[in-house]
Amino acid sequence: MTAVKLRQWHGVKPVPGPSGAAIKTRLRTTPEDDTVLDAVAEHVGRLRRADLARVCRPVPPGPGLDDEAERQARRDVLNARKQTITAESSSRWAGTIIRANDDQYRLARQSQARHIVSLGAAISSIEKRLAQPTGDMLAREYCKTRKGQPRTKGYATQAERFQKQRRLQSLRAELGRAMADRDDKLARVVDGGKRLAKTRHEAAATVIGRRAQGYKARRREGVTRTRPEDRVVRATNQAGSGQSQATSSRHRPRMRGSESRPPGRNVRGYWAGQPLPRHWPAVAIFIRNG
Repeated sequence: MTAVKLRQWHGVKPVPGPSGAAIKTRLRTTPEDDTVLDAVAEHVGRLRRADLARVCRPVPPGPGLDDEAERQARRDVLNARKQTITAESSSRWAGTIIRANDDQYRLARQSQARHIVSLGAAISSIEKRLAQPTGDMLAREYCKTRKGQPRTKGYATQAERFQKQRRLQSLRAELGRAMADRDDKLARVVDGGKRLAKTRHEAAATVIGRRAQGYKARRREGVTRTRPEDRVVRATNQAGSGQSQATSSRHRPRMRGSESRPPGRNVRGYWAGQPLPRHWPAVAIFIRNG
């Protein structure tokens, strides 16, 4: 028998079930709630973007500091960020914003390192193929002897080789910029994502190109926004009845004025309404029919 006294059994004690309510549906907010939520989101978003801009451009500590001094300098910077955001929001929001921005900066630095490795691999591959002669400069007998050899082959033509030389110069310049940013611990982050920003830019370029071809602006159903074609007075038609038109005579009829010129039957060999290739410029040249 042990001298330690064991605890006495008191039986099973029932525990009441959860008394809270879990909301698994979308909140139905009023217009007043939407106004408040939009104002809060705009304010917190402004604080987050300002802190992210400071994080992506870090200030290096002073030279000659030991490890303990560098750690203290980093703590001082973190405390200053926390105090700045807390003064305009709350301590909980400040902690959330700082953690999210630190994670974003860390991911951007990792992506930067992978981008540098990818650029180095692309440059190495192009340099190996540029060191070999092109296919159109080799004799037919020599091409037959090289067919089974596992060696790096050159490009097919001199024109392709020239384009790859230009591509190599572009990659080297981009690699230099990326390595400079890495040495300075500089990260480039697009708010909302680079893919979203690229999509918006391409959409804007598509709209400009279609309007330059003479197509009218397309609106979604239910949108009652006034288009430039529907306005009573246009900037090019503000001259009086006895005065000359603002649009000079060097422009073709119906090219500028209160109405947009309808697209022609054929635009550079493409039927009207058919999307143009992406490598074409935004402004197309019309071909007069007949």
